Parts: sequence; structure tokens; C-alpha cells
Amino acid sequence: SYTDALESDPDLKQAFSRLGQAYQEKKQFPQAINWYRKAVVAEPDNADAWLALGYLFKDTKKKKDATTAFTKYLELRPEAENKKEVDDELYYLQQQ
Repeated sequence: SYTDALESDPDLKQAFSRLGQAYQEKKQFPQAINWYRKAVVAEPDNADAWLALGYLFKDTKKKKDATTAFTKYLELRPEAENKKEVDDELYYLQQQ
């Protein structure tokens, strides 16, 4: 399991995101946020983790954190295929 892998080698950066994703799929958002935060601390240029955090923060009504995470994602991937979608999320957050 990912937990076992982390215990044997805490530098397995992908495991942080995978655990975040697993908790997100189970709708266990606080745990998902915790693991994705660990992912971006371990690997600050992990655009996918920043994007996931953006949606998790948005879904848990953490507007400022969502804005920061979406902005960081776009900084890392300015030409992302989903740029318009993320821009729309940022616009929506600013309107609230």
C-alpha cells in the first residue's frame, strides 16, 4: 500500500498525490487536502497536485486557498489544455 511505501521510503513523492487522490475519491476531503499539501511541499512544481488542491479547497469553501492553488497551477502550466476552465474557476471565486 502507499502508506507502507511511505514508511519504508518517505521520499516517494508520487505516493503523496496518490493518497490524496484516493481520499478525494472517497470524499474524505480533509485527508485528501492533507496529502496533496504534502505533495506540493515535497515537489512544489507538481502542477496536478496544485490543481487538485484548487478543486478541494473550492469544494470545502476555502476561497482564498482555492485561488492560490489554481493560480499556482496556471503559473506552472500556462499553456494547459484546461486553462479556460481554471480561469473560469478563478473568475467564479472572485465573484463570491
